[in-house]
Amino acid sequence: MRDDRWWLAIDFGTSNTAAAHTRAGDGTIHPVSLTHRSNLLPSAVFVRADGEILTGDAAQNAAAHHPDRFVPAPKRLIAQPFIRAGGVDMTPSQMIAAVLRSVVRRAAALHNDVPPERVVLTHPEAWSHATVAVLVEAASRAGIDPAAITTVSEPRAAAYHYSRTASLQVGTALAVFDFGGGTADVAVLRVADSGAFDVVAARGDNALGGKNFDALVRRWALDHVADREPDLRAEFADGVPGSIDAVRALDDTARAAKEVLSETPSATVAVTGAGSRTALSMTRPEFDSLITPQVESAVNLVRGALADAWVAPGSLHALYLTGGSSRIPLVHQQLSRVAPVATLDDPKTVVAQGALIAARQMSSQPQNRSASRNSAASSNPEAGPNAPESPPHSTSRGARRGALAGAVTALVAVGAVVAWSSTRDDSADPGTLAGASTGITTVTTMAVTEEATTTAAPTTTTTTRPTTTRPTTTRTSATPPRSVVAVTNADAQGFVGGDGPRCNADNEAVGIARTADSLMVVCRTGVDRLYYKGIRVDDGSGIEIEDPVATADGFRATNAGVTYRFDDRALLITESGAELAREPMLEFWSAYS
Repeated sequence: MRDDRWWLAIDFGTSNTAAAHTRAGDGTIHPVSLTHRSNLLPSAVFVRADGEILTGDAAQNAAAHHPDRFVPAPKRLIAQPFIRAGGVDMTPSQMIAAVLRSVVRRAAALHNDVPPERVVLTHPEAWSHATVAVLVEAASRAGIDPAAITTVSEPRAAAYHYSRTASLQVGTALAVFDFGGGTADVAVLRVADSGAFDVVAARGDNALGGKNFDALVRRWALDHVADREPDLRAEFADGVPGSIDAVRALDDTARAAKEVLSETPSATVAVTGAGSRTALSMTRPEFDSLITPQVESAVNLVRGALADAWVAPGSLHALYLTGGSSRIPLVHQQLSRVAPVATLDDPKTVVAQGALIAARQMSSQPQNRSASRNSAASSNPEAGPNAPESPPHSTSRGARRGALAGAVTALVAVGAVVAWSSTRDDSADPGTLAGASTGITTVTTMAVTEEATTTAAPTTTTTTRPTTTRPTTTRTSATPPRSVVAVTNADAQGFVGGDGPRCNADNEAVGIARTADSLMVVCRTGVDRLYYKGIRVDDGSGIEIEDPVATADGFRATNAGVTYRFDDRALLITESGAELAREPMLEFWSAYS
């Protein structure tokens, strides 16, 4: 490289965004400091009344006054056609572009404002071509030349980061588990003859991450305060003046306590109200008992990916952990029972650093310009790194019907309702899309409208059986609908085996959730009308509400003045603004996020 030429990698995350750059002159790779105190930039955005989009800390600060204009995790909404903030509809690419623009500006300042020669964007392995295209569009909106963009899947980037210091034999299997603030993704990779890494299986859960742990700590603190200081607890009720600020402050101290408990045996959780403050001490065993169900879900995700790849845990070279939530001791302990665990330096920045290593290798191999299954380059040597994908050659009727049973559209339809009793119309069969990378077969369900095509993949499984084991055998994603719905004992219509509510007839579920006390499902009829079903675990009592609303983060249903709101953090039940109950979310899935 010339002295003034440099490359930039951006790992746009659910909760935080990280970046790495090549230093001018020697080309060495280093993280980019994105704020005055951290290498991480919050991925949140805030839409001002004049349309300007604030990012990072500025967005979080502005949210205190206008929470309706705040979007904490635009990555979770990337499959939606529009995101509403403060009454303004924006595309996901507009919001993401603001975050990417902030990163580029901060990184370019390290290079005398010279723009990067190449920008590498990372993404989950399970993302479809269409979803990656939204990320690329956002980068273009941010002022990045599309010809300078390369995309790399996150687990591949992490694997390349590891390979910089280790020499692995061809066929060696390793796994990367990315456990971030809002998502959990695992991929199993093998070393190819070329020395590159081939992803042979991948699974993800878009409703599992560090924010779940934060919500559990918050609930624990409020439960303790309710017994000691009920007046202080009442200040956190929905609709109470100042409750938003109080909850935000409690979330901050809950997150800080979670991080401290990764290093020390106890931490303080401060509950602060208008006129009082209570400091609670949480021990690591108490924290571990709270998060055990979620950690078990993470472990099962890893076990499932290894099974999909036909890799025995004992034959795995290593299970590498990335993402901030991977620092939690219980996560290490439980995963070490599955495979040998190792970390990759700073788990929050290794993906960005590894992406630059992967991009360098791609640049030396013109015939393979992408380290992502989502690029057409591997199947079309003449295509650039962001060339449009080729259509699938064939799709079996059985696979298409399976995809239909397991898929729900990410587009919230708003229009005339013609008949409540109508059921799903099977005449519109969603398309399926095969991944392009050699040795990988994947199915991504698509929702097609007259104006646009969007992809909803809350939980996606990508699998192959290694050709070294069974050269003639491949398979598609895990049997629908369980590959899509990421809630225990649930399928595309709700809970199975009589454990909880279930959609009528062949109506599809668009939301499924579980707390310790409640089971919930939101269903959709063939005319896009929604209804909500909820059941109490202790006595089996239930309620059904017509016309719930899909919100930015979850769902809201109202009946006789009582409102039920639930998302990946909690189920909140209120009446006339007063909080009746708040239950931390254990499992949550939505077709819209």
